Amino acid sequence: MKAVIRKLSQKRGFTLAETLICVLILLMVTGIVGAAIPAASNAFTNAVDAANAQILLSTAKTVLRDELSTAAEISVDDSASELVIQYRSNTNGWSQIVYTKSGTNAGIVVNYREYNEVENKFIYVKNRDLISGKAATKNLTLVLANPSLSSDKKVLTLDLAVNRQKKSGSGVTELAGETGFAVRSVG
Repeated sequence: MKAVIRKLSQKRGFTLAETLICVLILLMVTGIVGAAIPAASNAFTNAVDAANAQILLSTAKTVLRDELSTAAEISVDDSASELVIQYRSNTNGWSQIVYTKSGTNAGIVVNYREYNEVENKFIYVKNRDLISGKAATKNLTLVLANPSLSSDKKVLTLDLAVNRQKKSGSGVTELAGETGFAVRSVG
């Protein structure tokens, strides 16, 4: 017991070698933790974006199915700048789903139009976002592509995808998608 008390009462400190080893060990642990934080942050962001992409894709499918399932006289116009799906709805008369493919106004809007027989053209009544800005997050975009209409004009098939803009600003990554999404109308 006396030996232990004598050993504890000595005023001897750490040697320079022991101190340097402790500092090196602390630096290595700090470096490992410091490298792991950005990787964990990126993994979390990727998981959140993938979940939001699935929700956005599901929302788009539901809204498209709701809009087009009661439609009649469906037509599709796929130009370089936009995709227009025009149909007659039992509740709103003539409507168009307009998907702008690029630019600052890229997105999907439903334009409700009425046919004016005097002017012999469709006139704008109102529009609403098919997919709201809140549903599409700041870096996720919904893409509609490859529309095709069956010969009886009752089944519209198209490809849906949700893309994420890369942080560098160049390129996109597809997070979710469905090829051959089909909507059958009753018309």
